[in-house]
This record gives sequence, structure tokens and C-alpha cells, in this order.
Amino acid sequence: MQDIQTALKNFNEALQALEDRLPDRMAEAVKVKSELDALNIEAAHMRSEISSLKKQISAGASAQGKAEQQIDAAMKQLDQLMNGVGEHG
Repeated sequence: MQDIQTALKNFNEALQALEDRLPDRMAEAVKVKSELDALNIEAAHMRSEISSLKKQISAGASAQGKAEQQIDAAMKQLDQLMNGVGEHG
């Protein structure tokens, strides 16, 4: 019977120690959750910014492609003009 009482006393002391630490652990969990929420918000902003940058890059590549086509067309016109001048000159 004494062993049971000793074990019960030890169990109660351990339980009390856990209960004493609980508020600190809960506060720490709330802090970590808050930090995680802030990181999730920051990550969402970064994803949005990356998406915007990808769109800008795509638009820039499209504009560059159009500019290259215009340059090629202008070069062909110049070649035609130069060939025409050479034939008449």
C-alpha cells in the first residue's frame, strides 16, 4: 500500500510540474503560431510579386520579339532599296 501511495505522490508531483509549465508552453505556442502566420503572409506577398515579375518578363520577351521582327522587316526593306539603287546606279 505504501508503494502505491508513493507512486501516486510522485505522479501528482509530476502532474503539478507539467501544469506549472503549461502557461509558458501555451504562450510559446501562441508566439510561434503568430510568427508562422506572419511568414505565411510574407510568403503570399512574395508569390504575388514573383507572379507580377513573371508577367513583366513575359511582356518584355513579347515586346522584344516584336521589335526583332520589325528590325528584320526594316533590314529587308533597306536591302531591297540598296539592291534597287545598285541596279539603277
